[in-house]
Amino acid sequence: MVDFENLNNKVIRTVDVQSSENNYLATYLHPDNYYVTAFTDKDNNFYPSKGDISNSSKVIDVKPERLEEIGIVIDMLIQ
Repeated sequence: MVDFENLNNKVIRTVDVQSSENNYLATYLHPDNYYVTAFTDKDNNFYPSKGDISNSSKVIDVKPERLEEIGIVIDMLIQ
């Protein structure tokens, strides 16, 4: 399930990643908990909405001066 509440409260970065890319490195994040949501934007509105395909929002705890990793599978239709 996409956590729309957190999308509205804390969208700090949107990134256009192509399907041929397997990795993305986010830099210069302050230590905090972040929600990561990936989606295919079928209607080109730059926001997860009905008809797009997404993952469940995942929380990642970013620590100072550490490299954190998170795996994402985009496999849910947003209805």
